[in-house]
Amino acid sequence: MQQTMTRIHDPAKARVFFEDKLAFTTGPVELERWIKARENNLVVVDVREAKDFDKGHIPGAIYIATRNSAISPPTPVPDSPAEVSR
Repeated sequence: MQQTMTRIHDPAKARVFFEDKLAFTTGPVELERWIKARENNLVVVDVREAKDFDKGHIPGAIYIATRNSAISPPTPVPDSPAEVSR
């Protein structure tokens, strides 16, 4: 017979976690409500791929790329000594 263990998280910690998360993120239902209410302090940041943003986005949304193909990751430092030129 297989046993399943369930980890029960502290409800107080869970509440704090989700309250903090909701302070900076929202879902489509809340966003639609705020847009319809004409909230004047609303900033929508779209972090999807540029091609998806170009296909359509929420009016007034700000596009911020999360990955920049023009910037390459740093080259790993080799384990053995290497000559460095300037």
